[in-house]
Amino acid sequence: ATVCSNVAIGVNLPATGTNGIAITSYNISAVVAPGLTGTATVGNGLSGIGVIAGDIFGNTTGGDLTVVYTVTPIAGSCAGPAFSVTVTITSGPTANNQTATVCSNVAIGVNLPATGTNGIAITSYNISAVVAPGLTGTATVGNGLSGIGVIAGDIFGNTTGGNLNVVYTITPYAGACAGPAFTVTVTIKPQPTTSPIWHN
Repeated sequence: ATVCSNVAIGVNLPATGTNGIAITSYNISAVVAPGLTGTATVGNGLSGIGVIAGDIFGNTTGGDLTVVYTVTPIAGSCAGPAFSVTVTITSGPTANNQTATVCSNVAIGVNLPATGTNGIAITSYNISAVVAPGLTGTATVGNGLSGIGVIAGDIFGNTTGGNLNVVYTITPYAGACAGPAFTVTVTIKPQPTTSPIWHN
């Protein structure tokens, strides 16, 4: 099987052997490649075809890594020959947090990365944002957004007299595989305000 980083592997073990004998339990060991996070389900006398299906592994290395389960099927007290389940974990893209500072009522001009720090091309972004009270303007948010300049044209007004922040939380995707979220924090500097001067 091949799955994305941080997604359950979803592999069901056979309930019946290829020779027609019902499998009642499994003895399972596993080798998890260095660079993967997560824990493989292992043990003796484990039951249920979905016993390993919920295992989740994280991979941010930039390359594919594998988990190899060795499974011995058992019918009652009789063991059959071991078989292997090899699961390839596809890496998601990674990106560093970003900061920027702009004046009130000026486009923020922040471009998102096109390629992860681990060398994987980013094809889309899921974006949410928290806009500080006191700012005017609307942040670009949504899922499956594309283009490195997707938030660059966002404009916020600040007449409060102090700096205020917009914090975007961005999950980068390579195809269907997500990498860890990163943040873009944009500080909006206030614009000066004046009162009218009257002359007699």
